Amino acid sequence: MNNDIIKHSISHYEPATVVTPITTVQLPGATWQPIVGREARDLVKRKQLKAEGQAVIESAASILARGVAPTERHGHKTGLVVGYVQSGKTLSFTTVIALARDNGYRLIIAVAGTSNPLLDQSTSRLHRDLDVDGPGRRYRWQVYQNPNDDNRRSMQREFDEWRDTQVPSDECPTILITVMKHHGHLEKLVDLLKRLKLDDIPTLIVDDEADQASLNTLVKKERESTTYRRLMELRDTLPCHTFLQYTATPQAPLLINIADSLSPDFVEVLEPGADYVGGRSFFIDTPELVTEIPDEDLSSEDDQSPPPSLRDALRVFLVGVAAGYVEGKIHDDTNRSMLVHPSRKVAQHEKYKIWINRILGDWQSVLASPKDDNDYTDLVEDFKRAHKNLSLTVPELPTLDQIIDVLPRVLRRTRVEEINTRTDAKTPTIEWKREYGWILVGGQAMDRGFTVEGLTV
Repeated sequence: MNNDIIKHSISHYEPATVVTPITTVQLPGATWQPIVGREARDLVKRKQLKAEGQAVIESAASILARGVAPTERHGHKTGLVVGYVQSGKTLSFTTVIALARDNGYRLIIAVAGTSNPLLDQSTSRLHRDLDVDGPGRRYRWQVYQNPNDDNRRSMQREFDEWRDTQVPSDECPTILITVMKHHGHLEKLVDLLKRLKLDDIPTLIVDDEADQASLNTLVKKERESTTYRRLMELRDTLPCHTFLQYTATPQAPLLINIADSLSPDFVEVLEPGADYVGGRSFFIDTPELVTEIPDEDLSSEDDQSPPPSLRDALRVFLVGVAAGYVEGKIHDDTNRSMLVHPSRKVAQHEKYKIWINRILGDWQSVLASPKDDNDYTDLVEDFKRAHKNLSLTVPELPTLDQIIDVLPRVLRRTRVEEINTRTDAKTPTIEWKREYGWILVGGQAMDRGFTVEGLTV
């Protein structure tokens, strides 16, 4: 399909926006040719991608072009998008979502996370990156998190806007649904969509961490696992859609029976940017960044006192946080964080949180004592070793004296949070901008896909 046909076919969607073809050459495996409009261009600009921006858009266009064209009324495609861990998969599918809006997709569903923190994180990030709440954006996006039948009237109203040829395209909102990868929430979404008219609604579904919970785990018993069945019902409800599976571990989606609906029709491999840092960076290229926890320090329910390696790690982390205070980074929208994962059992999380708070409190008291006090000099000596350790990989680290000067404030301000549902039905949400330094203690709630902002230790 040539670009003139595509421009004509989506003229109702973007008449006031100058659109440009992504390329004059047909994309490999493409079933149609996307254009780049305001949403994709503005996203790249907001993310300040500069030189990498064009490559991100080209990759997104290549993915979208291999799905079902938004001008079709029926059909479905399944795509698998593979990237390294923390290599920009979220940026990729956010750009695909922006590009989908540019090309007339009216409904986008992001199946995002198996827990509330993951879903909240993904929804907030999409809000931010797509500038959903920005000035003049009211009519471009309508976001629903875990919707149910109470949202039916408002969604029907948005779809009717698209059907009214008198409504300018900039005032026709794309519906963006974020839903937890949980059979209960998926069932409510399916029930909602079944009550809407969708035969002229091109749809994009993004399944984040697609190898987790989505696949049929009961296939050997000739049954369907509940979440898988709900995803199949979701797809059956949508007459025209593209289903994109994003993952860093693609073995299972690639090896399932080709007759399975989740078996991919096409695969796209993401290339990480020049600044990518992954497992090779830590364990092969710069192994000095890694300290192995001794076997005798591994968490046990019988532990009565914190292991020495926890204290060592805390000191290294706090030196880094103190450096941020000295260098004025606390005034930026950045963080320095530490992740402590002692066990999958929440009882151990509580124990470690108590230990960490006690350690920070003890150190704060010692630093308030006279400088000739033995406890004070011993603690400074401990931090001197941590400072020397960190300076091996951070040559321009502030001096030890500068670190010690701000350390009392660092100990006072660093937040320690237990991330689980031990005391509440909902896992706590981290308000990252409230503090610069964070220590998070938890397990399953910080599963893969959960982003710890500014993770350093």
